[in-house]
Amino acid sequence: MKKTIFGILFILVIAGGITAVYFPVFSIGQASDSMEIQAKSIEKIQAEQGKPVMVTAVKQADLNLVETFYGNVVPYAEANVQGKYGGKITLLKGNEGDTVKKGDIIVGFDETDTQLNLEQDRIGKKIALQGIAQAESNFETIKNDLSRNKKLFNTTAAFFY
Repeated sequence: MKKTIFGILFILVIAGGITAVYFPVFSIGQASDSMEIQAKSIEKIQAEQGKPVMVTAVKQADLNLVETFYGNVVPYAEANVQGKYGGKITLLKGNEGDTVKKGDIIVGFDETDTQLNLEQDRIGKKIALQGIAQAESNFETIKNDLSRNKKLFNTTAAFFY
């Protein structure tokens, strides 16, 4: 068994030696040259060969920059918009995410119910004003009756003395 292991090791050493002779991986002369090239700085190379430049005519063009970011976007502020009155929506301006300013009209409602309520309120006001006029008329009638009754009382009271 030991002979077999030594035999295999001997064959491997011989094969390695033959490979190193016919296929050299490192050459002493090449290694020193490559080390010298790597040691040069960019400034030295530019001093020897010059600085590479590209010359072109100036022209106006659009610059299109696109950047991609990944993550979740969270708004600075949110607002729940709710009207004072409900109803059928007849106008809807804008889309989700649009910017709006104070005073912008973004929703319009059907005005039929509002107009009916307004007309009912006008009729109610008219009836209330008629009630006031009736009350004033009743007040004048009662005031006149009181005045007449006072005169009658004074004349009748003088009759019984």
